[in-house]
Amino acid sequence: MLSTPSVTKNVILGLDEWSNQGIIDGVKPGSILIDMSTNLPQTATSIASTLASINVDFIDAPVIGSVNPAKMGTLTILAGGTKAKVDRVEPVLKSMSKKVWYIGETGMGCTMKLTMNLHLNLITGAFAECLVFGAKARLDPELIVQVWNATIFKTYITETKGQKALDRDWSPAFAIELAAKDLNLAAAIAQDVDAPIPLGSLVKQMLAATIANGKKDWDLCALVTTYEQIANLKIQPHAN
Repeated sequence: MLSTPSVTKNVILGLDEWSNQGIIDGVKPGSILIDMSTNLPQTATSIASTLASINVDFIDAPVIGSVNPAKMGTLTILAGGTKAKVDRVEPVLKSMSKKVWYIGETGMGCTMKLTMNLHLNLITGAFAECLVFGAKARLDPELIVQVWNATIFKTYITETKGQKALDRDWSPAFAIELAAKDLNLAAAIAQDVDAPIPLGSLVKQMLAATIANGKKDWDLCALVTTYEQIANLKIQPHAN
């Protein structure tokens, strides 16, 4: 489970600084390699093609979930590859997950993951924008979060990031830098398939601004701080 497509290719195929010491240099024919990185689908298909030449199967199996689900073994896994091979390794995947989804052919696991992370970034952008908007309009930010979580507007982000933002806890469960990387990958797919992602483009720019302000290692919810900067406001819950 590596950080970028280039790092993944280097480690698996023994390229650049991994020359002659990549996975491909030691893996046995007949093995199944499971890559759990979030990559471009074409990265997965390219690696799979190279490994097939030495009789090694490849499964792209990125995950949904961050630090705590990983620790608890409750990740959700999105698997792409030959169905029979995914079925064969499912007991391994289930040891760290609550659900293994078979998505389709090689690369489709990565495509599904980037679709999910595009959505995650969009709703985080909406969360940050609306929280700062409400605070600027003199609402109590803590009350905003409470009402979100008690109504149909509750989301994973309002539940897990709402209080985190109020506490100004920017310790990373999912770092801004990784979120921006995934949005860049989604944008590359969008260009390839002619899919419009105008909202994604806006959030991508907001993430870029947050990174430019030295916050690449902060949690994704630190997007709030960029909206604060634009609004000339620092969110503070009202005193009871």
